[in-house]
Amino acid sequence: MIEQRYQAVLQVSSGASGTEVARRFGVSRQTVHRWLSRYRDQGLDGLSDRSSRPHTSPTRIPAAVKALICELRRTHPRWGARRLVWELARRTCPGPVPSRATVHRVLMRHGLVQPAPRGSQ
Repeated sequence: MIEQRYQAVLQVSSGASGTEVARRFGVSRQTVHRWLSRYRDQGLDGLSDRSSRPHTSPTRIPAAVKALICELRRTHPRWGARRLVWELARRTCPGPVPSRATVHRVLMRHGLVQPAPRGSQ
């Protein structure tokens, strides 16, 4: 993959148009120019694959809050997400109090709640 990107960069550097090179390699013109910019800044290392994962997840709840949710649920198995949110707000939560839906997702992820089939009433 790096070789292909390097070949594209070499072709653009030797005078070929970015649009023509992009068509040849089956990528967008913007991608070719991004490769060119990264090659100028970082050399061959700039052409390596990069993760598309964000550097931070600002809306992610802290591990301490997840642990407290699971601990409360294990201690009080009849408490649902709504009650757990109320308890987290009442106690000193080690972070922002999550929404009811977030608490429910945490319980589901850790196997502390069995999903009910939808529409069965």
